[in-house]
Amino acid sequence: AGDSPKARFFLATAFVWPLLLVLCFLLYSPSTDVPSSGDSSRVSVHSTVQKSSQRIRKANDLNKALKRAVEATERKKPKPPLPQLPVKQRKPDVPLDEARLVILRRARPVDLKYVDVSNGNTEHPHMGATDENGNPGYVLDETFLHTNPPAFSFPNLASACRKKDDHYKMLTEKVYVDLEAHDTAEGSGKPRVKLMCLVYSIEKSHHIIPNILQTWGQKCDGFMVASTKTDPSIGAVNMLHEGQEEYDNMYQKVRSMWSYVYDNYYEKYDWFHIGGDDMYLIIENLRLYLESEEILTAQNGGEYLPFGNETSQIPMFLGRRFAYMGDMKDIFNSGGSGYTLNKAALKALVTQSFPRFMPHAHTFSEDCIIAKALRRQGIFPYETKDETGGERYMPFMVS
Repeated sequence: AGDSPKARFFLATAFVWPLLLVLCFLLYSPSTDVPSSGDSSRVSVHSTVQKSSQRIRKANDLNKALKRAVEATERKKPKPPLPQLPVKQRKPDVPLDEARLVILRRARPVDLKYVDVSNGNTEHPHMGATDENGNPGYVLDETFLHTNPPAFSFPNLASACRKKDDHYKMLTEKVYVDLEAHDTAEGSGKPRVKLMCLVYSIEKSHHIIPNILQTWGQKCDGFMVASTKTDPSIGAVNMLHEGQEEYDNMYQKVRSMWSYVYDNYYEKYDWFHIGGDDMYLIIENLRLYLESEEILTAQNGGEYLPFGNETSQIPMFLGRRFAYMGDMKDIFNSGGSGYTLNKAALKALVTQSFPRFMPHAHTFSEDCIIAKALRRQGIFPYETKDETGGERYMPFMVS
């Protein structure tokens, strides 16, 4: 109310009326000077003109003072903000093809706000992990590799490379690491996507884990091994899950892993990749793919690039697609090369799918069950082949 036109008018006139009254008094009040009998009419006229000039000057000074007061009042008024022009959404340089759009249209956007479904960590799959002494509630520092990353060690590396065997041919002829694009992205100053990597293993295979830590593991923003024994030096935790620790119960272990990650790390990362201890990830390529216009557009609905402040996204389920027993209606992502979930897919899986879909299933085919659970919410494996038809996720030995 204090900044309305009416209020401004009263504020201005508060200065005007007193000044006008003084002006009128000066102009029209009779002179108290009485000329002597000896003054001539010329002197009397001169005196009257002089006093009138003084009164006019005073009136001009008062007008100037009044003007300055009004201008000062106007300067103190807050200026209205400039209108915000709408930011135009930008489309990717290469639009998504219809096959990919069909996959995305089946899913519903997921609100990214964290929802606690742990129920006090008293029941599977939210019972979490134990520490080295068997105490429950242990949360691993998943960034431990960044504090002291182990150096690469390979006995007789030069001799091994001279063999020129199939492994050498695969690494030098089939595998391509886009280091140029990686270095450009690293030096751009722009924030990069945060990736957490998950490995499932068992205690007797812990001797394999250092090979991962020395190579691709330390390139992840977060890293964790779900095992049968907690060993913080290699990022391993004893993961509690329903049923026995056995290959034929892999689904329950993975179900607990995803729940543990959601409960403890969901808000810190953008993407999550899971696989076995025999998996090798080329993190440089994976991160570039997750940052590509294609994937940014896909998780924003498939047509426009995101602004970066979105509060919801389309769930993304990335991996190497297979049709179970040749059934094209039963597509899953192979666990051999692992698969990748964005935040929306992880939240949908843990908060919606796990409580409702086959909660007590005991099976080795965790990749198939995860795909079925996500499919119930319209989330299907996304087509991840590159523009030449090459596989980005490879569960087989490259020949």
